[in-house]
Amino acid sequence: MSVGDLLRREQADPASKDGQIIKGCIDGGGLVPVELSLRLLRRAMEECQGKTTTTTTTTTFLVDGFPRNFENLEGWERTMAAEARVLCVLVYDVGVEELRRRILERGETSGRTDDNVKAAEKRFRTFERETVPVIKRIEREGGWRVERLEGEAGPEEVWERTRRLMEEVLAGEEQEGQ
Repeated sequence: MSVGDLLRREQADPASKDGQIIKGCIDGGGLVPVELSLRLLRRAMEECQGKTTTTTTTTTFLVDGFPRNFENLEGWERTMAAEARVLCVLVYDVGVEELRRRILERGETSGRTDDNVKAAEKRFRTFERETVPVIKRIEREGGWRVERLEGEAGPEEVWERTRRLMEEVLAGEEQEGQ
């Protein structure tokens, strides 16, 4: 689940009371309030669980784009920890030049208002200032498994690396549960 996609979908909904708040945050390259992001994520998870056809009692989600700052981390721990257990935090290592190239390339067809140089540069600064310290704290204090993946390769290769790692994490989880 992409938190960004959930936010953009909500922003596009003319009936949404939160759409303008989200629009202002996204257009400026900033972060949406944690309560709003988690409310949308929880709703999407509940909708997905209602559609599952598996016979297991748990559903596993790969959540993209969260936590991005300490407020996100604390919000997760405060409101979601009792409902969802974090098996692993994935960190994709990709250089700024490659990220810039990908964002601008995506901007040619995405229609996203934040796929431009100005918003991208602000997102890079926000990531360094707010997200990197969260990752370092999680790595230092433990509690959650952190896995770093090289993300410079093409999408198929990065997805394959992600898939293999997630299979390994889930297999380890099944062994712990036995």
